[in-house]
Amino acid sequence: DFAFFRAYENGKPAKTDNYLKVNPDGAKDGDLIFVSGHPHETNRLETLSMLQYKRDFSMVFELEKLEKLRSLLKKYSEKGEEEARRARTILYYVENALKSTEGELRGLKDEKLMAKKRSQEEALKRAVENDPQLSKEYGKAWKDLEDAVSWVSKNEDDLNYKMRIWLGERGLLGYALHLVTYAEEIKKPDSERLYGYHDADLVDFIENISTPYPIYKDLEELLLSFELEEMVKGLGENDPFVKKVLDGKNPKDLAKQLIEGTRLENPQFRKELADKKGKKIANCKDPLIEFAKKINPTIREMEKLYKNRYEAVEESSLTKIAKAGFAVYGSDTYPDGTSTLRLSFGKIAGYPQGSTLVPPFTTFYGLLDRAYGFGNKGDFAIPERIAQNIDKINLRTPLNFVCTADITGGNSGSPVVDKEGRLVGLVFDGNAESHPNTFVYDEYQARCVSVDIRAILEVLKKVYKAEWIVDEMLKE
Repeated sequence: DFAFFRAYENGKPAKTDNYLKVNPDGAKDGDLIFVSGHPHETNRLETLSMLQYKRDFSMVFELEKLEKLRSLLKKYSEKGEEEARRARTILYYVENALKSTEGELRGLKDEKLMAKKRSQEEALKRAVENDPQLSKEYGKAWKDLEDAVSWVSKNEDDLNYKMRIWLGERGLLGYALHLVTYAEEIKKPDSERLYGYHDADLVDFIENISTPYPIYKDLEELLLSFELEEMVKGLGENDPFVKKVLDGKNPKDLAKQLIEGTRLENPQFRKELADKKGKKIANCKDPLIEFAKKINPTIREMEKLYKNRYEAVEESSLTKIAKAGFAVYGSDTYPDGTSTLRLSFGKIAGYPQGSTLVPPFTTFYGLLDRAYGFGNKGDFAIPERIAQNIDKINLRTPLNFVCTADITGGNSGSPVVDKEGRLVGLVFDGNAESHPNTFVYDEYQARCVSVDIRAILEVLKKVYKAEWIVDEMLKE
């Protein structure tokens, strides 16, 4: 949760007039706090029609796919230690995405949250309608988005199985699709190419495509077979695209043939294919490259259609809605997270959860209770270094705390300071109830979670034997 670096200037430790001073006493329940950082992305401009579409269609599809993928990877992992190691990274990302998607979908199914969003949207629409100038400039934005969302809903299956599942591909098929797209884009004038394939991007593209990366063909075959089976279930075996993709084979046999026959696991081979004119890719007979050539035109056709019928409308309409919001409310509202520097504020506060209350602070006592309640195994096992020094730690020391500051992904590592600007903690996550804050901020249960400065000081002294760092941190 924390790390220390020493900054040097001209070969000597830097001396700065402005730095974060530490409050060794930390914060207490109800204290005002501030969080600075770079929140990546929120989507609070999204309209009710967009959220209803996510709730009823796209997030349901995503959740079902993630659940199937997790089950598949866990079953693969049970084969042995080596298989578990191979699947660990992708399983981690799948479970992380599941946690986030489940939380967001739970929020979109919450009637109170959706009622709050509906109330906000209707209030802004009324204000726009009642002003002739605003109505002329921004009044159509909501209806335009409704029409675009309606088009996406009607074309959901085609978008899912002819575009979305392929655009997110990693591993060997991901390499094949990127290389085939590169060969197509490199022929075009720079201004007409897809994002990521402009001249300025090509050095990074070649580096990424040729960087050695662990490839496990049995896992690649399993994942490709899964995608193909999902496509057949989604579109039906008589769909022209399905027939074109499978070419008379079943998903498992096709996946086996493609993965066993490809050489794309070799980074040097991938680098050699990416020549300046794309000719080697055009002439390449590698089975996975050939497969990518077969499906890529449909993927790009669907992508172009989606951009024209939905993304262009979304960008234009949300820009209008944002401008309308600032015209009506001025600086009383703040813009969505965009990875720019922001300062958020709130207070230290627990929250209700079911029939109980979650306290504002946890302690090292709680850490031990949690660990041994789960048998001190797996994700709950106490690290050996801490276990060896646990008798030296004051177990009453606050470990984590929660506050109402508005944060999102990108705030990990953000400093939490008190009203005097002194460091009292470091942000590392939001609680499960904070996921819907992507769409609508609500502080009833949503909380920012931080490690307490008192825990940092305690383990520095008692576990890491780094009293000299503590002395330097506390020195005025």
